[in-house]
Amino acid sequence: MIALPSVMFLLWYGPVVQFLFPLWNGRPLALHAIALPSWAAILLLLAIWAVRSRRDFRGLSRYLNMSFALLLVFPLVILLKPRDDVGYARLPLETASVSTTPASRPDIYFIILDKYTGSRSLAANFDYDNEPFEDSLRQRGFFVPERSRTNYVHTHLSLASMLNWSHLQPVAEKMGSGSRDRSMTYGMIEDNRAWRFLKAQGYRFIFFPSAHSSTSRNDFALRQIPEPSGARIHLGVVWIAQTPFAPIVTWICMLLDCMDPNRRFPYQPETAEDMESKFRHLMQQTRNPGPQFVLVHILLPHEPYIFNADCTHRHPVWPAGGKKGQEAVVKQGHIAQIVCLNRVLLGIVDHLMTESATPPVIVLQSDHGHGRMVLDPATNKAIPGNELPDEKVFERVDIFAAYYLPNGGNEMLYDSITPVNVFPVILNHYFAAGIPLNEDATFWSDSWRPFRFRRVRLERTSNRHE
Repeated sequence: MIALPSVMFLLWYGPVVQFLFPLWNGRPLALHAIALPSWAAILLLLAIWAVRSRRDFRGLSRYLNMSFALLLVFPLVILLKPRDDVGYARLPLETASVSTTPASRPDIYFIILDKYTGSRSLAANFDYDNEPFEDSLRQRGFFVPERSRTNYVHTHLSLASMLNWSHLQPVAEKMGSGSRDRSMTYGMIEDNRAWRFLKAQGYRFIFFPSAHSSTSRNDFALRQIPEPSGARIHLGVVWIAQTPFAPIVTWICMLLDCMDPNRRFPYQPETAEDMESKFRHLMQQTRNPGPQFVLVHILLPHEPYIFNADCTHRHPVWPAGGKKGQEAVVKQGHIAQIVCLNRVLLGIVDHLMTESATPPVIVLQSDHGHGRMVLDPATNKAIPGNELPDEKVFERVDIFAAYYLPNGGNEMLYDSITPVNVFPVILNHYFAAGIPLNEDATFWSDSWRPFRFRRVRLERTSNRHE
């Protein structure tokens, strides 16, 4: 009977902490500091009671065995449940009827570049001139907005908004401004308006997963490259993360200084080899019969820093903000990855443009800028937006974007376009979809209260939260 509390201690600790986390306002390790001894004390009392009691627990054991068996049923139900039944914030397609011929349906490559800061902030805050790269894209026929900025400053919000061409105030009202639950925005990313619209036009949906949880898989895609089953994260790593061992190991390493703070990652990142494989597979998509919608989330130039400026590999580093000297590490690492990424992107777009049977639509879109906000990636503790200096607020909303819309599509674009209006422009031009444009507005929210939106009106030298 003593073994049963021990098993419960190991298996149920993770789910209990995950249940409490949305209600917790502090740092994750602080929650573990309270939950771990409390959980241990409860189970210790149960064990003592079981030992001292002279009752026959065979009936309870049979009941618990049946309960554990029933727990296996729930994952099976989720696996077997048709995905069409998922009801999370699925936005209706209220568009005019479209009429196109196969020849007028170009392949659409939508490439999300995570944390790619806009050229104005790169020049002012990183002392880097990105204009030569942008000019190279313009020479290839791209439209590069002069005043591009994000609509939302966190990845899951930005992607949910751009892929559904909708602002997220209705989602915030439904979730509540104090919620940290990302299930609705994650659902909007996976089952988005864009793929459903294009599927109705005969498009095949090709998806490139990333290490970020919001784009780790998409079961609506015809193909996922690579398949999520090929992920390198071992089941044992996931299991350990659900047990008390994870915070214990973290505390021990912090005490003994056995963990380089610059190599503490909030998730298992993709390696440089993974990224290079993704680039190769992306270029190979020109061999597919069209039309196709290819959605790619590239976690570059986002941390960890895995490439030098010449695209040689380096030891992964994720700078722990707030440490002396880390600002220089951030600036050097961010720019090095941008320099490498720029070279790779030019090779990719050249290949897509020359090897496609029909001139393709190519979107290079950042989700948000850097901002240098995070103090500790292991705890995700960040400075509140209203306490950030103006230059960092602007840097976070200042983004890179470039669009190649052949056969007159570039004429529909404008210098202040934001991601929420990119798909409406594309679909209106190529499919006469009649989608109204949204307001090109920017909203700030802090990482621990992502749905508490504050309108940001800013110029280059000042910002104001409403």
